[in-house]
Amino acid sequence: MKQDKTDIVAIVEKLIPEKQKMPLAIQRKLTISVNKPSFQIPAVWCDGKKIAHVISNLLDNAIYYTEQGSVTAGYELINGDYLKINFTDTGAGISVEDKKILFQKFSRGRGASSLRPDGSGLGLYISKKIVEGNNGEMTCTSKGVGQGSTFSFTVPIYQSQQSSSVSAESMVKKDKIVIFEKNNP
Repeated sequence: MKQDKTDIVAIVEKLIPEKQKMPLAIQRKLTISVNKPSFQIPAVWCDGKKIAHVISNLLDNAIYYTEQGSVTAGYELINGDYLKINFTDTGAGISVEDKKILFQKFSRGRGASSLRPDGSGLGLYISKKIVEGNNGEMTCTSKGVGQGSTFSFTVPIYQSQQSSSVSAESMVKKDKIVIFEKNNP
């Protein structure tokens, strides 16, 4: 991951119009918008490309699982150290039982396949791993089935950190377990 000073607002403002053009969003007449906060949204410290993937996934899910109403992005400051980005929908909601398996690999909620039959159950798992790899956390709240949900994640606020790039290749080589070695004459 290449963490750097990132304008998260620019990422969200680029993705919202793209998601408004999704055929499903148009068909369902969903309102997709951003609640502008009363504070200046600070730059954050993260891998912007990877976090864009997370935002795109959360917006896609909100659209897939909301048959009518709205999807709204919003921001919160957490202790001056983190920015929290929220995606609230008026969709299917999540049961108490489904919350327990929500971020697990290949897991999907009970009614998920009727709303999105082609889902793999990997999107939230991967998104959570990306957020955690950027020193944040991902959460979900829902009052229950049929009552919508809010998926949120945090990322550290930029505070003069220095760019860091740990290549995936160097991490893999360092942690690699060699099973077969080729003998060179």
